[in-house]
Amino acid sequence: MKSGENKLRELISLMIQQNSEDQNGPYKATVLDTAPLTIQPLDMTIDGKKKVPIRGVGQLDMGGSRGLKVGDTVLVIVTANDYSSKDGKAHISDENRQYSIDSSVVLGVVK
Repeated sequence: MKSGENKLRELISLMIQQNSEDQNGPYKATVLDTAPLTIQPLDMTIDGKKKVPIRGVGQLDMGGSRGLKVGDTVLVIVTANDYSSKDGKAHISDENRQYSIDSSVVLGVVK
């Protein structure tokens, strides 16, 4: 910082980028409740603590698949845009909430 540059913006941008990259892939979770569907991600924080449970998660309907039970280990994805418009109609997504963890969808039970 000899030139007197403020590196705070650069640091914040890097932290946001790294956090976003961590949540783009599928993750495993445990079902805590089925109504509304609430899951507990199995990966821990860097401090070794449980992450916050996610409530109101979506579920992929494969037709004929068994219902989820409390305690099931499930595979979950995070959608690029929020899926709050569950009626299938087009909607405008908030570009600041891409890959938000509360836009998670359970794909199925991991056996």
